[in-house]
Amino acid sequence: MPSGLSQPLRFDNLYQKLIILLGFVFPLSVAAGNIVLGIIVLIWLVTGEYYKKFYLISKSKIAISSIVFFLIHFFGLIWTEDIEWGLRILKKMSDFLIFFPVLLTLTSKKYINYYLASFTVAIFVSVVLSYLIWLGFIEPFHTAIANNPVATMSHISFNPFLAVSIYLLINSLLYKDLTKFIKYTITVLIPFFGLAMFFTGGRSGQLLFFLMIFIVFIQYYGFKNLRSYIYPFLLAPSIFLLAYFSIENFENRVDISISNLTEFIEEQNRGSSIGQRITFIQNTARVIVDNPLIGVGTGDFPNAYAQKNKLHTPEATLTVNPHNMYLLIFSQLGLVGVFSLLIIFYYAYKSSEKSKDSFLAKSGKGFILLFIFMLSAESYLLGHFTTFLFVYFSSHLFRDFEHRA
Repeated sequence: MPSGLSQPLRFDNLYQKLIILLGFVFPLSVAAGNIVLGIIVLIWLVTGEYYKKFYLISKSKIAISSIVFFLIHFFGLIWTEDIEWGLRILKKMSDFLIFFPVLLTLTSKKYINYYLASFTVAIFVSVVLSYLIWLGFIEPFHTAIANNPVATMSHISFNPFLAVSIYLLINSLLYKDLTKFIKYTITVLIPFFGLAMFFTGGRSGQLLFFLMIFIVFIQYYGFKNLRSYIYPFLLAPSIFLLAYFSIENFENRVDISISNLTEFIEEQNRGSSIGQRITFIQNTARVIVDNPLIGVGTGDFPNAYAQKNKLHTPEATLTVNPHNMYLLIFSQLGLVGVFSLLIIFYYAYKSSEKSKDSFLAKSGKGFILLFIFMLSAESYLLGHFTTFLFVYFSSHLFRDFEHRA
């Protein structure tokens, strides 16, 4: 790579300030996150150095895979009957065409601590608000309700944010050279964030939290060390039982989930939350079986699902989203679409393997594993918050540090 291309882009100092600001605002406000991202992209577009910018994108397998993932959604409009819905889906996927590739050309290894710090401060603000509502010091507002005190975003998104934040903080303790003050601060923040995981109601995020515990121990001790399995098998159930018997919100959510599953097995009750999700999986699978290679098109899932629902489960609720990202993409774009998503994860994971920085190598792999699981529990790439989460951290965990400082 020519030496000139290995240097930061012009206005790098401004870019870094904006990316750090983005880490703070996007967990708190979609609108603010969009504004900051829009400013970053606008500056990127009007400041020249186009050969250098597109060269950096062309050399990034993750960036190219991201663009291809978007383009497959675009071409999926060709065999779509419901163009209006297809354009709505395409808009949600636009981050993979615009924001992700652009940020991959801008992030810098020497600013990673600042990216993580700004994000952590935002999560701290969100968690403090949740505590204040939960303890009754302030009334629920915005998206918060009394038994689900999450004010900054949906509880469905909030707990995955918590799980990722806790994971990155633990890795910072394990693999970064930190001052004593920062170590003590992180040591306090981890249980502080962890408790919030259980008095809020995001079941997917709670499952993600327990998976994260296993990932941390396996990464630290290695696959062949018995401690990698003994410690999490002792710790995870202990945390679960402690939360269940001491936090009413969590106890209720667990009891409702067990009751829903039992009712579905014994009575085929499709009206409960669990019953609906199982029905969504069943009917979406029927759509996929009929259209395995290229799917029904980017915008035709709602209509295709409605037909299967009417035929097989007419008493069940309709949906425009099976609450599983893989099933949604498989039904819309077939094997081609699912492969285009998995290849992004593959190149991201391989990028982490190349990193000589222990924090980046461990965190990158764990982040991808957490996201792979997340997308099986909910269609998180349709949500602005969780898509921002993926794009923001992927842009600096999986970039090519051999080519950019």
